[in-house]
Amino acid sequence: MNVIKKIINILTLYFMAISCVGDDGLFEKEIASLNMTKSITIVTVLHNLRITEMANEEELCFRFDYPLSLGYNTGASISISDFKGFKEMVFSQTPSFNVSKINFPFTIRPASSDLSIEVTNEKQFNTLISECNFKTLRKEVDRSLNICFDYNYPITLLDTSDIPKNIPNQVALTTFLTNQGEDYQPNHEFPIEINILSTKETKKIHSYFELFNILNSCNTIVENCPEATLVATSVTEDQNEFTFKTTTLPEASYEWYLNDQLLPDQTTSFYRAPKFTPGDYEIRVIITYNREECIATTTSASVKVTALEACPEISYMKTAIDSVFLLAEISEPNTDDRSYIWLVDNVIIDPQTLNPNPNDQSDRALFLPGLEDGTHEICVKSKSIYCNSESIYCDKITVDYCPEPTFTSKELGAATGTYLFEATFPERTSVVYKWVVDGVDIENDGGIDSNLDSSALFDNKLEFTFDQPGTHSVCISVRNAQPCIDATECMDIDVVF
Repeated sequence: MNVIKKIINILTLYFMAISCVGDDGLFEKEIASLNMTKSITIVTVLHNLRITEMANEEELCFRFDYPLSLGYNTGASISISDFKGFKEMVFSQTPSFNVSKINFPFTIRPASSDLSIEVTNEKQFNTLISECNFKTLRKEVDRSLNICFDYNYPITLLDTSDIPKNIPNQVALTTFLTNQGEDYQPNHEFPIEINILSTKETKKIHSYFELFNILNSCNTIVENCPEATLVATSVTEDQNEFTFKTTTLPEASYEWYLNDQLLPDQTTSFYRAPKFTPGDYEIRVIITYNREECIATTTSASVKVTALEACPEISYMKTAIDSVFLLAEISEPNTDDRSYIWLVDNVIIDPQTLNPNPNDQSDRALFLPGLEDGTHEICVKSKSIYCNSESIYCDKITVDYCPEPTFTSKELGAATGTYLFEATFPERTSVVYKWVVDGVDIENDGGIDSNLDSSALFDNKLEFTFDQPGTHSVCISVRNAQPCIDATECMDIDVVF
């Protein structure tokens, strides 16, 4: 409130300077040969000072440096030399003799500082008063249009580049104001005609002074028509049941809509909705006034709510595939609104940055290549826009890599094509492995293989005769029948007959 008063005071000082009013009385002297500029901002300032009846300069949010020069709608120019003259000028205006112009540049001083600010144009001036919370022309038009008055179209407004634009109707006006931005003040070409809705009379307006007076008289009428409010409250922990409370007014009727569908049984200011299925909903209430003194016969409000549900339990199945652990098979149904986050030992993993599953590109599957030996905790979290909490499932996986196999080769005889291969890695008697020649499995070897013959002991050797000269591949591969991840070692043998 103090800021507003200060701004009002500053603007008042500014006007006084323009009118050239001083201790000797109003309109001490007229100023000749000034380049006055039409200013909606100076009219706004003076209007706010008049309706708040500012008493002294300390109430202003800034101070003018005097003298200031102002221009009237009649073409007269006035210089104001002090605050007393400024104040006299503010309250001496009439519909036929009022300030509409200002001479740029001028200087002001913020109330909290002695720093001078030079104001060189209308845009800068408008920005300064916006910080003072004045009732601007734009705010008053937005507030009162179609409630207190409407324009007798067409009208002409100047855009932000001062180019005249013909406004044929209200739709065009709404579009025009939106395109000009929030700081734009309606720049009219006078005269205009407006229709007073309460009296059904048409008035011709010649200045912003007259227009502000009309808008100010609208305030009492508009305040008799309170705007609707609508508050939604969740009444269940799952957030799927709501109550809605709107403005309670005497002599008013209510219409409720759920997603634009009328609820014919709801006719009071309170509505308790039935349990919603998960999703988004919009509730709207229209209040119709039955009071003659209220210009706005209806008002409305709406609110959007999201109904949630308890998150279902989730789990996954882990499967070892070759040298990769695939975690997949999320147990809950696949829905578009649900997403998953995977964590390995409390570190978030992006499944798309790893080895993607060609059959499942979604976040419902996770490949984990290259895990270190040991036990790891794998967790998956499920989130949904319609889920009121987070579901999480964790399980542990133990990684045990097979030992790296090694072996030697020795040709038996000269150019016979027969070779003896012997495993040399320390674990050869405790794991099962196989010998592979040119991609063909030749025999199993190693320790006891329960899948083959529980009584068979193998000698960790392979004697093999090649029937063709050339380079052949011999490999020893630790088999996945044991609880470890496969490992293979190969050797090229050059056979000469």
